[in-house]
Amino acid sequence: ERGWFPWLNAKLGGRFMVLNYAAIGGEGVTDWIARLQTDVLNYKPATCFIGGPINDCAAGTDPATILARLMTVWQMLNAAGIAIVQETVAPLFTGHANFAVATPIRLRLNRLIRAQCVAQNVPCVDSDAAIQDMTPAALASAITNALDTDNIHYSAYGARLMAEAAQPVVSSLWSAPSILAASPVENITADALSNQLIDT
Repeated sequence: ERGWFPWLNAKLGGRFMVLNYAAIGGEGVTDWIARLQTDVLNYKPATCFIGGPINDCAAGTDPATILARLMTVWQMLNAAGIAIVQETVAPLFTGHANFAVATPIRLRLNRLIRAQCVAQNVPCVDSDAAIQDMTPAALASAITNALDTDNIHYSAYGARLMAEAAQPVVSSLWSAPSILAASPVENITADALSNQLIDT
């Protein structure tokens, strides 16, 4: 329930058949490149959703270097005939140990990612815009309750915000199947302990 893609798939009526979730926590783009053949290309997907490389930002890697590595991933996917949906890098909470290092890199990298998406006609899911607190005092942090207690991964609330941001970006790319229930994440409970409960 804390991953935004299942929420997106639910909102789209289950129009994606997921072949593999290839993300591994703590990895950078060079790790993605090393695993791409085994964990993505061998599955022969029609589309690959690429997350924002937050770990590279937290490690202090130069934005241009991160982008160059990301473009290698794009090139490998393009060569295999796989369509791309790219996510920008989501904000951290200020409590994250590498917040001060990661944030200026993240903001610069996101500008580069958006520009490449426009230049190469790649759909872009702007997680930065979806959950960033835009008030000056927030210092480009995520909005309240959008991240989990580790200050980096989405909460159920943040995942739902991300799905809402992604839906108009990708909804026109694929037709909806004729199915009934799409996902367990559609089961919103009134239990106060539920991670899916949102106070309004």
